[in-house]
Amino acid sequence: MLGDDKILCSRFISGNAFPVCACPAPSLSDGLFTMHDCSLKFIGEVCMFKCKENFSLFGNSSAICQNNTVWTSFPSCKKMVCNELKLPNVLSFKEDCSLKSHGEQCQLKCKEGGNLIGSNSVTCINNTSWSTLPKCTCPLPPLHKNMKAQDDCSNKLIENGLWGPLPTCRSIYCIQPKLPNTLSFAEDCSSKLEGESCLLKCKEGLELIGSNKIVCVNSNEWSAFPNCICPVPPLTEDMVTAGTCKNKIIGETCYVSCKAPFVPIGSKNVTCQENGRWGPLPQCKVFLPHTRIPFLPRPCWRLFCNICW
Repeated sequence: MLGDDKILCSRFISGNAFPVCACPAPSLSDGLFTMHDCSLKFIGEVCMFKCKENFSLFGNSSAICQNNTVWTSFPSCKKMVCNELKLPNVLSFKEDCSLKSHGEQCQLKCKEGGNLIGSNSVTCINNTSWSTLPKCTCPLPPLHKNMKAQDDCSNKLIENGLWGPLPTCRSIYCIQPKLPNTLSFAEDCSSKLEGESCLLKCKEGLELIGSNKIVCVNSNEWSAFPNCICPVPPLTEDMVTAGTCKNKIIGETCYVSCKAPFVPIGSKNVTCQENGRWGPLPQCKVFLPHTRIPFLPRPCWRLFCNICW
């Protein structure tokens, strides 16, 4: 009521002397506001309402001041929130995101064991949807010292934050090799791992050509064996060879002959044997032609072309 709630009986009473009844200012709920001043509305006047940003209006947007100075029902405002954010198994919430409205963010994190790729927050875009969720990757797998990855294992997307069971690595031992008769072991080679070497040596009398090591390639293979050769045959001054007799392996031959006027007695082809020795060398003898010397009637100091003097 505006004015005095009492009037006096007077000869000169006028209409202005009566008090005026008005509705009280509306009581506004959360998010609701008036579009104009509604603090002094008389009977029959209207008050217009509107909701704040990110709120939706429910009910009539206007109310009328009634004869009993009571407003008709006010509308209400309900906050517009994004739909429930459904996360994959690898993500979890860092806060309550059930009442996020347009433009507001929700903080996320990867579950234990996962590494987050990208931003750790998503944004409510249009009150119904969210921006793209971040990804979670597995940390590098815990490789043992005898393991290695065949490709890049970083930034691998995950389902539950854990790697599947890793394989186990067992030592690969080479089987001790079977050596040819010319070779023998210079150490124990029965428990060599892949990549390890084994020392060999030639048997007595033979000389080794190449490396004295062979390498375990895999469980059943070794690198190539070195060769064992015979030393150069012990030639005398009156002997010659056709070609070289160096680096001859077991079973190979060397051609040996004699310098003039010597001739070889025996085979000229000698063979390198397993004991490092050569087959019997030929003997070099002076060639003496068979000549018949005539009877000499007197002592002869020298003889040349059947002439004695």
